[in-house]
Amino acid sequence: MANHQPMPSHVAQMNSRQGVDSNKPRGGWVTGFDTQGNLQRVGVERHTRYRNRTVWAHSLVLFNVYGPVLGTALGAIFTISTLVLSSHYKNNFPLVSMQSGFIGLTGAVVHTIIAWQCFRRQEEGHKPFAHATSAGITVITLIIAYTLMTKLEPDETRPWTKKYQIAMQLPKSWRQILNENGTRWFIPGYMLIFYGLFTWPTYLILIQSSSTSHSWPDDGAYALLATLGAAALSATIVAQPHFRRRLGPVNTFILATVFAGVSSIPHVWMPNFWMQIGCAAAYGVLLGAILTLHNKVTATFHWGDESWHVDMPARAAVMMALGGMSAAAGLMVTAFILEYFERGEKMALMISAGALVLGGLLVGVARWRRCRRFYVAI
Repeated sequence: MANHQPMPSHVAQMNSRQGVDSNKPRGGWVTGFDTQGNLQRVGVERHTRYRNRTVWAHSLVLFNVYGPVLGTALGAIFTISTLVLSSHYKNNFPLVSMQSGFIGLTGAVVHTIIAWQCFRRQEEGHKPFAHATSAGITVITLIIAYTLMTKLEPDETRPWTKKYQIAMQLPKSWRQILNENGTRWFIPGYMLIFYGLFTWPTYLILIQSSSTSHSWPDDGAYALLATLGAAALSATIVAQPHFRRRLGPVNTFILATVFAGVSSIPHVWMPNFWMQIGCAAAYGVLLGAILTLHNKVTATFHWGDESWHVDMPARAAVMMALGGMSAAAGLMVTAFILEYFERGEKMALMISAGALVLGGLLVGVARWRRCRRFYVAI
């Protein structure tokens, strides 16, 4: 028998550092398997990096398309369409701001139902055509609008004539507007209202299907439809002259914002289905009133004895821009809270409810400082 000598200590230490088992032979199979494993690891790492870059690129594209691009387009459409429509009513901006509330919210109900069914069919294995359906609805709307525009008679008025020029001017002094009685209270209140106004309808399905409520996403869809349907009905009621003379748009707006914040609080502590439906319907009633009257309330806060100001549409457009930026900030903060905080849905709803209540109270203070001596009914 061969006399096996013990391995020197320095050789054993070298093999142990290199991860080599001294009792196993270093054959070609072992080397081949190690090489194949290394190649597989390299391939997986490259695929992971490529997938991460692809997901990041797709997320960046979606963020830009659904964020700044879509938001800018919607803001421009809402503001410009309201101003153009008011030009057909002698620039009576408060009048036209209450129009089309029922039609717009009813369209939101129809669009929500279609998108909901499309996403459900997609989960069942059908082709993903939810976004294609949304694009088709938008294209059909644009075709109808373009067809109606072609039916109009062209205006042959020369640009230098007085009839051609729209009687709308920018304010002469923004500092003077800020120094008006109650304005410094109204602007922060207005922005706080829009900060928390869209948290409920935007994140309702996500919040209701969270771990605390133990609800299916379909329950959130039913609650969202209840919100939009109730908002469509209330939009028609608060715009009626009889209702506005009874309570007044400013008083209605203040009460609606305060109670909208209060109506979302029970859902945080009692997350069952019927409580969700009840809170959603109540919030929808108040949401329709706020969206219908917010521009009319803005037009009410003008200093002076005149009932009409040539800079009123410009002021309202500025307030709409401030409200839109505040709403965007509220949605982004809510998304951050839901993503990075445990039990974030409760925190998000409480913050939005507090913003609505505080904003309504600030507008109430502005109304008391501006027009406490008379009853506002327009």
